[in-house]
Formats: sequence, structure tokens, C-alpha cells
Amino acid sequence: MKNRTINRMKKSMTWILLMLTALCLCSCNNIPTRSDAEKMVAQKVPEPAHFVAEEDGGIYVFVSDLRDLEFEVRTVTMQTGFGGSLLNERYSYAIRDLYTPQLSGFLEDCSYCNISQFENEGGFITFYIDDPSEVKEVARLIAECNTIVADQFNYTPDADLTDSTVMGIKVYILPSSERNRKISYPRWDDHRYYLNGLDGEDELYDIITGMDSKFKRNG
Repeated sequence: MKNRTINRMKKSMTWILLMLTALCLCSCNNIPTRSDAEKMVAQKVPEPAHFVAEEDGGIYVFVSDLRDLEFEVRTVTMQTGFGGSLLNERYSYAIRDLYTPQLSGFLEDCSYCNISQFENEGGFITFYIDDPSEVKEVARLIAECNTIVADQFNYTPDADLTDSTVMGIKVYILPSSERNRKISYPRWDDHRYYLNGLDGEDELYDIITGMDSKFKRNG
């Protein structure tokens, strides 16, 4: 009886050790390497880029082959299941950071818009309209913003600039009565526009007047 108990304990310990070893190997094998980062960039980043440095914390730095654009691929530790890690490329954040100063400079003296939140990562531009007569000017300003970001087509000709993995800069066009209120995303979905580098003033005028009856002239 004593020998049987010892044998059962040995078998149990063996299984526990095997399971721990398997988990360890699984976790270790899930740690992304530079090669993994390079593969991700080749598959997901829409312009050619090359690896330049590895930083602490599993951060791989890449630079565009065509211009002075630097972005990161970060290792993110998974918090559920058996652990492990995955990669998160930050190309779109680098693109927004590249065009933000140009857009902010152009809109700096704009009385129609609020760009304070646009400085933050994932931020947006908000235009406020007091009267339908202002729609044409707002359309002109947004069309100029499209002209600025259209520079991206020189590096990614077929890219969809409304895609958040490429650029995805949001623009809200709201009634001026909402200027001091916090924007609720679901509430204003119909008032949201993404810079696409394509729409001109006439197209934007039609888009804006179609957003809200308050933006249309009577008669």
C-alpha cells in the first residue's frame, strides 16, 4: 500500500512538472522577436520600412525607406489565459504625429473649431457652426485639411486615409450650442467625418449640410 501511494505521488509530480514545462515553453515561445516585428511591418505597414534599433521592454524601432518617419512596434504582454505576448505596430500614431503640427498650424486662428483635444493621441478636430452661412467656410477649411494629409499618397498611393491603421483623423461638425459640452461618440456618429485626402469644398458642403437640418439654409 505504501509503495502504491509513493508511485501515485511520483506520477502526480511528473505530470505537474510536465505541465509547468509546457506552460513555460508556451510562454517563452510567444515572446515576439525582431524577426516577428519585421514580418508584421512587411504585412501591415503600407510603406516600405527597415529596422533600426531595439529598445528595452520589447520595443522595435523602424524607419520609412522613403522619408524621415520613425515608428515603433511594441511587445504587449497578454493579461489572460496562459500569458504570452503579442506585437502592436504604432505606424498610424506616427502618421498622426507627423501631420498634426501642420493641421494645428493651419487651424490655429480658426474661430470655428477646437483643436485642443487634437493634440492628444487618438484625438480629433471639432468644428462648431453658429449659422448655415458658415457651412461654406467650414467646408473650405476641412478641404484644406484634406489637401495637407493628401501628402500621404506620395508614400502610400492606394492607402485609405480614413482607416485607423493608416491615419484615421476624425473631424466632428457640430452646432455651436454643443461647444461647452463633452462629445458623446455614439450621439454624434452622424456628425463625424474622417479626413480622406480627397474630398474638396463642394463635396464637403454637401456632406455637412446632410449631417443636420440646422446646417441647411431655409428656402
